[in-house]
Amino acid sequence: MGRFLLVTIVAMSVISCTKKEKEYVYVNDFSKTENLEQEVLDLQKKNQDLEKSILERGLVQEPARGLYDDGFLRNFCQFLKPDITIAEISSYVEPVANSKQAYIDPLVGIAKEVSGCQFSQKLSYDYPFDYAEYRVNGGYMYLFARYNTDLKVNEFFPFIYKEQLAFSVEKIQARDGKKLTSYVVYPKNFSKPMGAVLLRSPYMNSGYYIQYAKMSLAQNQAIVVQANRGTHSSEGEFLWLDPVNGNDAEDTIDWITRQPFSNGRVVSYGVSYDGYNALASAMNHPTGLAGVIACSAPANAATDSFTSGQLVETFILPYVTVFLSAPMSSDYDWFEKQMDVNASLMDRLDFDFKLTGKKYDEWKYINQAVDSRDINYWVERSLYSFLAKTDIPILHIGGLSYDQDGRDTLLAFQHIEKNNPNKDKHFLILHPQGHGCGPTTKLPVYQKFVHLANEGKVNDLVGEPQVLQSDINSLGKYLEAKELSQVPLTSKALTIDNDFFVADAEFLSVQESSPVSVENGMEFPVTEQMKINGAVTARFTTFTKTPEVATSVMFLLKTVDGQHDYIGWRTAFITSKINQEEVHEMTFPLYQRVIPKGSSLVLLVTTANDSVFRRFPKSRENFVAPVDDIAGVWIKKGSELVIPTQL
Repeated sequence: MGRFLLVTIVAMSVISCTKKEKEYVYVNDFSKTENLEQEVLDLQKKNQDLEKSILERGLVQEPARGLYDDGFLRNFCQFLKPDITIAEISSYVEPVANSKQAYIDPLVGIAKEVSGCQFSQKLSYDYPFDYAEYRVNGGYMYLFARYNTDLKVNEFFPFIYKEQLAFSVEKIQARDGKKLTSYVVYPKNFSKPMGAVLLRSPYMNSGYYIQYAKMSLAQNQAIVVQANRGTHSSEGEFLWLDPVNGNDAEDTIDWITRQPFSNGRVVSYGVSYDGYNALASAMNHPTGLAGVIACSAPANAATDSFTSGQLVETFILPYVTVFLSAPMSSDYDWFEKQMDVNASLMDRLDFDFKLTGKKYDEWKYINQAVDSRDINYWVERSLYSFLAKTDIPILHIGGLSYDQDGRDTLLAFQHIEKNNPNKDKHFLILHPQGHGCGPTTKLPVYQKFVHLANEGKVNDLVGEPQVLQSDINSLGKYLEAKELSQVPLTSKALTIDNDFFVADAEFLSVQESSPVSVENGMEFPVTEQMKINGAVTARFTTFTKTPEVATSVMFLLKTVDGQHDYIGWRTAFITSKINQEEVHEMTFPLYQRVIPKGSSLVLLVTTANDSVFRRFPKSRENFVAPVDDIAGVWIKKGSELVIPTQL
């Protein structure tokens, strides 16, 4: 998910107004446009073109099998030579601009690793993927090829293993009858049953997930990689942070533990959305689930980067539709351009149809939840109630370098610490890198967790340090230590000295809006050096004359020489009652850095953000901005940043 955040940040248009205005012009981009009839006709024509483009780009079901040619796999050994040319493989592969980087360099690299290559057998065909086995000196090689809509290879992923593997594509049936596509890999001639790793993902159409087999096999575990329902070739409908994932995981774990290769123990593993899947796998406390490893894992829709503060990023739409619901899709940039062009013209409720030619239930559900302020949606899309009581051991991992979802990892762990009587079975690792597990897989604590889970003894970890964190003083030596330590932390609060005003963009005309620069954000001077190591929290005292102001906040470091470095961002509703002060908190992504004396921490707050629809609940529909006073929100003197600092 992290890759989308950078796009979101770049797309932010930071607009506000700091002077008192005399007049207000109510502007509604979605319902008050000129020449509406002609606009509808133009959009209908545009949608026909988009639908044609979608079909041409491959967002369709499997092409006719008559076009299928497995020659690339059957002849693969012949391509492994230092002087291979594109002409020798051109009939099998998709033409690309840089064929050397895409095809030739990987083939030459594989040729250096293996010798004695001989085609052994085709393993399976599961569009858009094809799989084959080869004998090589010292063992076996497995190749996973990905096809485009013309059934030409556009990616391939080989890996070498010392033993012959059993590989199958299974359609595991969930309790509601939906069949979930699952790739199962384990040593074919195993001497005794083994533990298994379950990795459930909506991204299986990207192809590289089978590479996780290397990691699992090295730990003497089988691996099952499963596509979330409604993604790749799994049946059903994909919904954002869908609680049905608990049932699907339980049914899959039950299937795994009944297989001949299984010793009855499964570890659920994942990064980012897959990390959410890993946490959700423990919802029903399935028999056989020995432990969970979740890295940079969202656990609560209200704090997730796409829906933080119960606002919704426009970028969640291509995420749900393009990346997840289509079997052959990677054209995220195309959707981004369409959003940039059309966002101001489209009713957000029809945004999915205007961009894709289809209506998606999840887009409707999200918008209904925001419009109605329906708390049930956010409760259903949160794992907090389950995390407050589970006794399944969980290893929570987050990155301290710009990891937006690492914030969710920390917040979930803090919720467990506060509410779960079995909190001694939960462990937190904060590493110095970004989104994902980082280097933790090489650490003894990680390997010990996996080993004990495989043996059914993970409860033996109870009593180990529960929070292990990267020491800011020894970042370069992170992996040299036998174990991470419990870094001594305290907190420091920085406050603002005066009231800060943010105009409500929906009640300002374009002419009245003026850009905000870093020079006039909320500045918190740093009077002595400090070492930030963790998640900074902003605690605002607010006062507003506008119901439910939607805000975006960018967090920056202003260095001693006046440069500005990005730290993180958040979106949130400020739901203060009119003319009444209230306190609001927002937590930023994990951050680790030495902040020198003389620098400043800066917050840029805006109510106008191109990447967040100006969606407001029904409570604002008939609100009229006052003409004698400014519409917006005041952030009061004494509001503070609470900073975790390393001693």
